Amino acid sequence: ATVDTAMTATAGWSPECNVFACIRRLEQGDLAGAWRELARGEDDDRLLFSLLALLARDWRLLWQLLAGEDLRHPSDAAAKRALAQRLGAAGVARGFAVLADAEWQVKSGRRSPAQALESLAVELATLCAPARRS
Repeated sequence: ATVDTAMTATAGWSPECNVFACIRRLEQGDLAGAWRELARGEDDDRLLFSLLALLARDWRLLWQLLAGEDLRHPSDAAAKRALAQRLGAAGVARGFAVLADAEWQVKSGRRSPAQALESLAVELATLCAPARRS
């Protein structure tokens, strides 16, 4: 028998959080979309540290783009370049600070992984959100 999506809904199964989709949402300033992805995760500790590692890689790419380096491999290089230009050096540095703070908060015992994940999502989505026109 073939399994279709209607059958999976009855089994209570949901896919794990797609951290790459979550990162795209955060970098677009789409907090609601990021929350939908994060809500799929079941292990906040593992999810937080996986997300932090991948975000650190992405933010290094933004920094490299600002420095004028040519990135050959990212398929979304145009979007990354636009984000890097919009954030500027101060915004990219602020993003690195947000990442470091989320890790430090958990490792120092000041926040749980769930709390750090929540704060990280809000701060990055706010930082990356396109400026609203009046």
